Amino acid sequence: MLDEMTTWAREAGNLMMSYQKGLKSLDVGRKNPRDLVTQADKEVEVFLIKNIMAKDSTYGIFGEEGGVSGDQKRRWIIDPIDGTASFVHGQPNFSLSLAYEENGVLRYGLVYAPAMDELYTAEKGKGAFRNGEVIKVRENAELLESIIGTGFACHRDQLERNNLQILPKSLPSIRDIRRYGSAALDCAYVASGRLDAFYELNLNLYDVAAGILLVEEAGGRISDFSDGDIGDCSECLFSNDELHEKLLEILNPFSREHG
Repeated sequence: MLDEMTTWAREAGNLMMSYQKGLKSLDVGRKNPRDLVTQADKEVEVFLIKNIMAKDSTYGIFGEEGGVSGDQKRRWIIDPIDGTASFVHGQPNFSLSLAYEENGVLRYGLVYAPAMDELYTAEKGKGAFRNGEVIKVRENAELLESIIGTGFACHRDQLERNNLQILPKSLPSIRDIRRYGSAALDCAYVASGRLDAFYELNLNLYDVAAGILLVEEAGGRISDFSDGDIGDCSECLFSNDELHEKLLEILNPFSREHG
């Protein structure tokens, strides 16, 4: 399965890069005032679905652009371009996220950053990889030595619960913050040790489905801000086991339990 997913991802990546090179302002639309969408987002998703259905037309789909269709017990979860703002601005920090879930269990996950030619893959119970090399979460137990990734999906939708409230509490406790603009890539960076942790509010499953499996298979820990199941992805924390408890102390006051 991963071999086929890799082939699809690399072909989709070529399509993404071709679109980015020729992108014009007229090609960019808006889902809302801050959330961009391009023709490339739509065509990459269509390309992936076409290949998936050619393999087995009974699969279900949960895509960012096309929504939900088919049997959701055996489904592919697709974010064709995660980090569209970076894509539109000619930056490299965007990625394709593709995951296969069966009966509620993530079996395969892939995140591909074509501008950097970095392919992250995971299979349930068989580890996580970057360009074929085994990856693991970083062994770090100290917040003051940590670089943490985050994002602002909550701010984009003008939500009252947002990351602007969390930053003043988290920043003094850590070495630094990184904001790459692609949650899928943030998860891949946690899995490979480039980030010590990643947290964000108000994501969607298609943003992080592949990333969840990557981090799990790389030895990481995942929860909401109350150390519960990640659920609807409205609260996400990805880290190694040692940092998780310390980060929960910072994030828990901002959880739904206290909201």
